[in-house]
Amino acid sequence: MFNSSSWTPRGNYIESNRDDCTVSLIYAVHLKKSGSVFFEYQYIDNNIFFEFFIQNDQCKEMESTADKWVKLTDNGEWGSHSVTLKSGSNILYWRTTGILMGSKVVKPVLVKNITIEGVAYTSECFACKPGTFSDKPGSSGCQVCPRNTYSEKGAKECTKCKEEMYYADQDEMASSQNPYHL
Repeated sequence: MFNSSSWTPRGNYIESNRDDCTVSLIYAVHLKKSGSVFFEYQYIDNNIFFEFFIQNDQCKEMESTADKWVKLTDNGEWGSHSVTLKSGSNILYWRTTGILMGSKVVKPVLVKNITIEGVAYTSECFACKPGTFSDKPGSSGCQVCPRNTYSEKGAKECTKCKEEMYYADQDEMASSQNPYHL
């Protein structure tokens, strides 16, 4: 009976179920700093319950229970909902449950423009690991240090080992004493 109940993409929004099943849209996000979640919605039928809540990674519901029940909107109007998120793991739930009275068709909840702030984007820079370097700020990757050179974390270039006394294999973070030259 509940196999076809789901949130369904419809162009620039998603649509909830139209039956008496409970259906959840779930999104897990790990925030490096506190942030927020914002979304727009249409919720015009009180024969369906619409709730939005947040849990941490231990399935404990966050304190924002006052924001749990989303308010009804006027027919055709988009409302907005915003909740503060704590740093760390946040599991976001948009949940609907239809309450069918006879053969009445339930009008679905529509959600669009979900925005999450506080996420660490891949455009943030990370230092090159030891044994690699990047001479271009903001580069998408690091190059391996050639043989007989080495580097420390975050290097812009590799350093040559002292000739004849030391050596380094490719991808090394330090020179080693050459056992053949004592």
